[in-house]
Amino acid sequence: MLDLLFTGISVVATGPIPPVDQAYLFEARQLQALSLIVHIPFVCFGIAFPIMVLYAEWRYLQSGDRVFRELARRWSKVMISLFAVGVVTGTILSFELGMLWPGFMATYASVFGLGFALEGFSFFVEAIFIAIYVYGWD
Repeated sequence: MLDLLFTGISVVATGPIPPVDQAYLFEARQLQALSLIVHIPFVCFGIAFPIMVLYAEWRYLQSGDRVFRELARRWSKVMISLFAVGVVTGTILSFELGMLWPGFMATYASVFGLGFALEGFSFFVEAIFIAIYVYGWD
């Protein structure tokens, strides 16, 4: 499978990309910046919350204090919400890359393809484990 991922890694461009002549360049940059400003904090918290939930679960197992179990359950609901919002904003970002920067993506798609493939794989692994964790409570 890795050979399929690595076969497309070659830079197509022979030189620098020519200047962009888009009528909507300023608006495209604003839209991309706004999407990144919204997406990045959700992703950061989405990465941190599973560690916090794991810590609360560990404290519950060590001490037997039900407060930590309840804390882990509440944080897991926040974790699910952050994951869902991160999915939506990440999907918007992936569409924006293709629609707002078609010349850039046509030139460097083979470079970004591996990263997008790994991100998609990681997304599905995370979704599976979050579902197992949440539905395995009782």
